[in-house]
Amino acid sequence: MATPSNVDGFRVIPVKFRVSSRVPHFLYVKQHQVRVEETEKPSDRTLLVVNVPPYCHQESLRQIFTKCGQVERVFLHEKPTSSWSAPRWRHFADEKTPKGFRVAYVVFKQAKSVKKAMNLSSVECVSLSSEEHPLQTGLAEWCNDYAEGAVDAVALQSEIDEYFSEYDSRVQQEKHAAREMENVPDEEGWVTVSRFGRRPVTARTEAQQQKVVTKERRKRSQKELLHFYTFQLRESKRENLAELRRKFEEDKRRIAMMKQARKFRPY
Repeated sequence: MATPSNVDGFRVIPVKFRVSSRVPHFLYVKQHQVRVEETEKPSDRTLLVVNVPPYCHQESLRQIFTKCGQVERVFLHEKPTSSWSAPRWRHFADEKTPKGFRVAYVVFKQAKSVKKAMNLSSVECVSLSSEEHPLQTGLAEWCNDYAEGAVDAVALQSEIDEYFSEYDSRVQQEKHAAREMENVPDEEGWVTVSRFGRRPVTARTEAQQQKVVTKERRKRSQKELLHFYTFQLRESKRENLAELRRKFEEDKRRIAMMKQARKFRPY
């Protein structure tokens, strides 16, 4: 059965792991089209490639499409996406390396290269691994990943110092801006209250609220004079008598339940 050259707007490109491989793998490519244009992936110069196998790396894709024109950059993602931001920190990157089958974006230097890629042969298989650029698999790839995953202590410490230096600078700028806005009313007359003022505002958490209530209650109890007036003494005696009666009734009910539990019931 012949392989179709186009499927749902995608151009079918057969590839093989190496020249000696018998079973081909198919890549599906088409021009990248989005509603919002991006500088990193311009739609007129970007080619969308899906069904990229795990053993196919950026250099392999670059070798495949170099015949169509100069490749500027290759992106690999776990799923199709139009947004991308360069990682600021090497050891604290938010985006992880995608595993399994992936989606690639090949950005060419010229727009005409995309049209050439859409006209690639759907019969001739392209080898991903060559003598100049061999692909590593199995134990060799695992050893390479382990070696690349080793952390350089000096580079890591330098990156940490740079991060905290920027953080401290940003906090100082926030404090400076908050002090300038302190006690300065806006157009409607409202005054901004910041946590960097003379009396910092505490967080309204449940534990903090409980501490405030306990402190106020302790202050109020210290200010009150117990049994200073006659009516205070009378109310205190009445409350104590009511408490004794309540405990007496509870003891009576408890004793009755104990007697009922020991009672013999033949039927």
